Amino acid sequence: KADADTIYDSFKEASDAARQVDLTAFHRFKDTKAAMEAATELTEGTVGKSMKKFLKKSIVDAGLGDSLAVLDKTLGGNINKKLGIEVSVL
Repeated sequence: KADADTIYDSFKEASDAARQVDLTAFHRFKDTKAAMEAATELTEGTVGKSMKKFLKKSIVDAGLGDSLAVLDKTLGGNINKKLGIEVSVL
């Protein structure tokens, strides 16, 4: 299991981060209000409509079988429960 210091060291430089993960999808919010609503949902550990739609399109519908890594146990559980995505909580 990773700890905060290990994760920080792995992502300190852009080149280090690039060796760890690949960006396969990106969602642009339509405005600041939508971004703030999504950020609030994340801090509350809930899977909002926009995140559910994004994860469904980017992971479920795309047929990706990799585990999704998250830091929040509640959020990870909710993602797994609503979408059936395998989640690793760090």
